Amino acid sequence: MTDKLLNDDKLLNDDKLLKKQFNKLVSKIREYNPEYKLTNLKKAFDFGEKTHQNQYRDSGEPYLTHPLEVALILTEYFADEDTIIAAILHDTVEDKESISLENIKSEFGETVATLVDGATKIEKIIPEDAYPALFSDLNSNF
Repeated sequence: MTDKLLNDDKLLNDDKLLKKQFNKLVSKIREYNPEYKLTNLKKAFDFGEKTHQNQYRDSGEPYLTHPLEVALILTEYFADEDTIIAAILHDTVEDKESISLENIKSEFGETVATLVDGATKIEKIIPEDAYPALFSDLNSNF
């Protein structure tokens, strides 16, 4: 019984963390796009949450925290809806064999599917530890 309670507490805390992160994302988007409609963003969040269910980062946080952080970074560049959605979905295709680019395309459109495909490919050619330097270079251009 105690294990179930601990597991339930972890799931509840994970849910709170993800919702807090999602709300922060919405706030950041609305800073530069006050009329932003949440329908597709919420759909992407739910899709990502379902896809990454029971996946955790080395830190113990739910895996979806990573795609949400990527989306938050992109708000610093005033990213559009498709780009933010692709950020949330960028690991779904490679993490789940049951999810294909066709699934992404039918649910979120061709542009999002193309962005997800590109993000998946870039992760294979640029080492993850190079990302901070890339973003630093981008920041210096704005």
